[in-house]
Amino acid sequence: MAGARRALAAARAATGRVVVLEDTDTGTVLDLLRTVPARERTAFARTVLGPVLADAELLGTLRTHLRHGCSPTRTAHALHVHQNTVRYRVGRLEELLGRDLRDVADLADVHVALRLHDDLHDDLHDDLHDDLHEAPGDPGGHGGAAQ
Repeated sequence: MAGARRALAAARAATGRVVVLEDTDTGTVLDLLRTVPARERTAFARTVLGPVLADAELLGTLRTHLRHGCSPTRTAHALHVHQNTVRYRVGRLEELLGRDLRDVADLADVHVALRLHDDLHDDLHDDLHDDLHEAPGDPGGHGGAAQ
């Protein structure tokens, strides 16, 4: 029943299409946050990440650093750069974001904001892809073929 309530809440909060992939009792923070209107999720992500959103290198470093448990060694290996480069970039991220990535609360905010940003970006990409593949005058994207 809890899964049905979550799905209903998500459907009501959604501004676009709703896709339910799997109903489980264990979700993620992202699943929970998808019930928040997209406008508010976007505002949070922009507020937290705004200073680095236009810098693909720093954003990629942040994403990789988080994915590798904030380990400069593993991040450097994944990015094929020296550990000092990672340390410099993390320092720059902290300076621009005004956050300490060793502080749990700051790290949680940045991580959630990045997850929201990526999730919203993926949704936008999917919507653009769908729009590009619809035939003119065919909102269903069926290319005019009879169903």
